[in-house]
Amino acid sequence: MLKYKKYYFYLASSDNNLEALFLLSILNLSGIFFEKNISDGIYYLEIAANKNHLEAQYQLALNYYSGVFIPQNINEAIRYLQYASNRNHSESQYFLGYIYYSGKYVPKSIEMAIHYLNLSSKNNNSNAYFALGYIYGLDNNIDESIYNYNKSSSLDNAFAKNNLAVYY
Repeated sequence: MLKYKKYYFYLASSDNNLEALFLLSILNLSGIFFEKNISDGIYYLEIAANKNHLEAQYQLALNYYSGVFIPQNINEAIRYLQYASNRNHSESQYFLGYIYYSGKYVPKSIEMAIHYLNLSSKNNNSNAYFALGYIYGLDNNIDESIYNYNKSSSLDNAFAKNNLAVYY
């Protein structure tokens, strides 16, 4: 039965079915249904990402950022995060905000961090609202901090609730 799954995934991917390409990458990287094959997994992930599969772009960026399955390449990570961010992928927008806020691999830019976190928060990302609350709190902009913590809290972020308790 498993050999048929593999066969049909490969068949679908050969027709440039982006979802099949993405699933093949995940299945090869994880070892679910197939023997784990990192090189095949990255190969299919790159094809799907370069053909504009949104989640593939994000996952490839995470791989470039972490350096777990492929050599770490922060520039490539940022490039794929920007592709996905430009297509309104909330987690990519949040992660770009994190990268620019941390300043670990790129020059720290609060302005860029806030830009990407705002984009992500418009997609109701509770972590983006939380990060904005934190940043504005450090800047003593208490009203903006409370506003963002409230938005994050309304999305059930426990950390935001804790920080609101401190303010009140």
